[in-house]
Amino acid sequence: MTQIQNWRLEITCQEASLLVTNAPTKEIASEYCKKINKNLKLEKDQLEFLEKRICTITATSALHQGLLHGTGETSSNIKFPEPLLSILWIHRWAIADEETLRNFRRLLRTDIMFVIPQKTRFDFYTPEWLRNNIINNVVKTIKILVDENKHLHKNHYDSMRKISTRLKAALMHHLTTEIISALLWCGPNPLIGKDDNSKFSSQQQQNLDDIDDQLRLHLSAIKDKDNDKSKTGYLPTTYTEAILASIPNIIEVNIANPITGDLYKNILKNHPNQGDTQSTWVQGTTWKDFKVFIPITTTATDDASGENNPTASSTVRQPDCVVLKYFQMVLKGNIPAKLLFLQPQTKTSQNKKKKEKASPAKKVNKEEAQKLVLGIRATIDVIESQRTRDLLTDKIDKLCDVCNFTPAADEEKKKRKEKK
Repeated sequence: MTQIQNWRLEITCQEASLLVTNAPTKEIASEYCKKINKNLKLEKDQLEFLEKRICTITATSALHQGLLHGTGETSSNIKFPEPLLSILWIHRWAIADEETLRNFRRLLRTDIMFVIPQKTRFDFYTPEWLRNNIINNVVKTIKILVDENKHLHKNHYDSMRKISTRLKAALMHHLTTEIISALLWCGPNPLIGKDDNSKFSSQQQQNLDDIDDQLRLHLSAIKDKDNDKSKTGYLPTTYTEAILASIPNIIEVNIANPITGDLYKNILKNHPNQGDTQSTWVQGTTWKDFKVFIPITTTATDDASGENNPTASSTVRQPDCVVLKYFQMVLKGNIPAKLLFLQPQTKTSQNKKKKEKASPAKKVNKEEAQKLVLGIRATIDVIESQRTRDLLTDKIDKLCDVCNFTPAADEEKKKRKEKK
């Protein structure tokens, strides 16, 4: 393991040097240097500065921390241009053996042809696209599977603490290489639905239409200049982007509310056991033994005809599947949009619900409330529109009834009638 890490470190450092000396990434490196130190104007000084930064990369450096990168919440943060770290991250985790190396080279070809036709072609192999769609989602998934749920591993491993780093590395390789395989098949912007030659059942087409509608909403939100982009975050606008974003969410929801089984029956199935030495697995174990399965529910269909089965439930539990299979199921219209765009409850909302349940109902101060109602009625009386006055008065009367202010409300009505 140590020898492999040293080889990986050597290759990573060589790639980093190539990125800072060759276009177009050379320009990114130059801008980074000028921002850090205004005196670094000469190319020679910039290269010397960055080479020193490359020397700080270690064999166990995470390279990129996903969404948390550069926020101060990370355990290790390499001081190097973030866009270039995104590329280094992909190089490290997408290549694990000769087969994955061949796949990765195919992905980098300028004349690449995908199995599925594309709506539009665009340069997806950019630091921004890689970070938002692959790195963030893979890192988030690993964080959910290992860091946030270490207590769920105690029945499978004798000492999770001693092998957690190796487990994360194996899972990182598996997810990233699976995503690369899926990209080679469907591309970044696949043409799906009414515009292609595929045949779909009415329910499958409805699922695809619903997904299209949601993607259009995302696109509109991105184009809307009035939207606060810091609050909306990154919104997927293609099928591929939506699928990648859904993976950690589905896994997180299923762990929190398992439909059947548990972590090792649904998601980390058939993982090898820990070996005699607590920091290793049984002999012959490789990274390929550490698969991640996605627990999904799909639209019920008749396998023979491909048509929707009206006698079955609208959604059914399907066998947990790996990433590439999940891609295929979505693009065949077998995954409902509500599952694809599923959002797990945030800790804030969960804590809020707990507080709401724990807090006893506060007693209403009727005397204070009645004074407020009187003030509102006085304001209503000066409104010119009779229709508006009637509507607001009716709502106030209903509010009084709900709050058990009926006696006071009736008295006010009598006073108003006497005035008239």
